[in-house]
Amino acid sequence: MCFPSIKITSKIKRITMYVSTSVEGYQQKPDLAKITWEVKLLTLNEIADQLKGGHSLSQNFDITRKTGLFSQSERTKENFKSTQFIFIDLDEYPNDWDAMLGALKLQPTIAYTTFRHRQTIDGKTYGNRFRLIYFFNEAITTISDYKGYYDALLHQTGIINILGANDKRVIDSHARSGVLACHGTNSNNPFFHFINTHKTYCLSDIDLQNGKYYNIKEGEESNIRQLPLCRPPYTKVSKEIINDSAKMDYNLWFSIYRRKHPYIDRIESPEWVEYKWQCISDDYFKLSYITDILKDGHKRRIVLQTRTMLRRVIAPTATPDTLFFNILVDFHKFINNDEDIITCKQLVQTVESAFKKTPETIARDYAAMIANLQKKNPKCGIILKRGTYKSAAEYNRNLSEVKKEQALGFYDPNITLKENIEIMAANGIRISERTLRNYLGNNKHREAKNAEIEALIDTTLSLTWNSKHLKTEGYSVNWNKLKRLYEEKQKVLS
Repeated sequence: MCFPSIKITSKIKRITMYVSTSVEGYQQKPDLAKITWEVKLLTLNEIADQLKGGHSLSQNFDITRKTGLFSQSERTKENFKSTQFIFIDLDEYPNDWDAMLGALKLQPTIAYTTFRHRQTIDGKTYGNRFRLIYFFNEAITTISDYKGYYDALLHQTGIINILGANDKRVIDSHARSGVLACHGTNSNNPFFHFINTHKTYCLSDIDLQNGKYYNIKEGEESNIRQLPLCRPPYTKVSKEIINDSAKMDYNLWFSIYRRKHPYIDRIESPEWVEYKWQCISDDYFKLSYITDILKDGHKRRIVLQTRTMLRRVIAPTATPDTLFFNILVDFHKFINNDEDIITCKQLVQTVESAFKKTPETIARDYAAMIANLQKKNPKCGIILKRGTYKSAAEYNRNLSEVKKEQALGFYDPNITLKENIEIMAANGIRISERTLRNYLGNNKHREAKNAEIEALIDTTLSLTWNSKHLKTEGYSVNWNKLKRLYEEKQKVLS
C-alpha cells in the first residue's frame, strides 16, 4: 500500500496525513498481539481524538490486504513504510506535568499522560508517565533515518540535559526502534492531562548523513545539534498588513483582506452538512456581540485583548495577521476612539502578546468566561454557515428548516411521539412534542396522536380510569373524543 507523505486539502487548508490506528479504543494498556490496525487519513485534531479515545497509533507498513487492516505480526522493521511522527516516552519522570512541559526547549505537537500514569496495577504503583509526540511536514521512510531524527529530537528538547544521569532510566529507549506502538490514554484517569499544540515541524531542518545528525554550521558530527530543529512559529504581524491598514481607507482595506482572513467569533468545524449547517461541538462557544459602542472608560483595551485571547482558543492555528485583521474589524465596529487614543501599534502589541501563551493555557486562564459564554449556546445545538442567510428572519427560517429535516430524518411512525423525541434527544436533536407535531403536519400528527391514545386505552376498564391514565402519560383528551376512540377499539377487539 502506498502512502502519500502529506496532503493539504485545497478547500480548507487542513494538514492531513496517513497513520495507522487500532480499530478499537482501550481503557488500559492493550495486549499488542490482540490489536487490529487500520490505515486512515486524519487531521491532527482527529488523531488527538483517537488518542483520547484510547486508540493506539502506529507507523505505516507494507501490507498486502486490500481492506487496509493488519495485525501486530506485520508491524516489523522489514515491512516499515513511513511515518510522520516520532514519540518520546518518559517513565517515572521526576517532575509533574506542568514542570515537564515548562522545561522543554521544543514543545510537542501532542502530549499526554499514559495509561499507567500514577496508577496502582497488580500491587505495583507507577509514577509520572508522559508521552510526547512530534509530527512532521513530510514522511520518514527508513528505520535508520527514524533513529537519527529520534536522537536529534531527544537532544533538541533538552530532556537529556534535564535528566542528567537518570536519562536512561526515565527515557524508554524502545521508542527509538521505529516500530514501537504509540498507545493512547484514558481520559477518566483522575490525573489525566492532554494537550494538542497543532505544531508541525520541518524534517528539512535536520541534517542527516548515514543515519547520524550533524552540526550544519561546523560541518562536523555532533552529539548536540546547535541549529533549531524547526523554524520558530511566526508570532509577528506582517508589515504589509500593518502598512496597508495605515495608508488605505478602512473600507477598501477591509474589502481586500476579508478575502484573505476569516472573521473569527465562534468555534466551527470545516465540514458543513449540505454546505449550510452543522451541529455544535461540546467545547463550542461564541464571542458576545457588542451592542453599544465602547467609549473611553469602558475598558476598551481589555475588551479587545480578551477577544483576541479567546480567538486563540477558538482558532489555534490562526496567524498573527488573521488576528490583526479581526482586532481591527472589532476596533472599527465597536470602539469610539475620540479620547485616550488607541494606536495601531497598541493593537499590534495586543495581537503579538496573545502568541506568548498556548491556546490550552489561555483556555485555562479564561475558563470562567468561556463557561459563561457557553451558557448562551444555541439550545437546538445547530449553527448555520455564514453567507446562507441575509437577515435574522432568514436565519430563523433556515434554522427551522434544518431542524425539521433533522427531526423527520429520525422520525419513526411505528413508535409514539414521546419515544421519537427520546431517540432524537439521544442524537443531539432537542425538540418539543408540539414542534414535532407541527413538522409532521395536521393529518399525520392527528393520526399519529389518535393511534398513540388508542394504544393506551384499556377497554377492560372504565372511561374514567382511562382518562386519568392518559393524563399521567401526558395526553389531555376531551371526554367525547375519548369515548369515541374507546368504542372504536371495543368494536375492533370484538
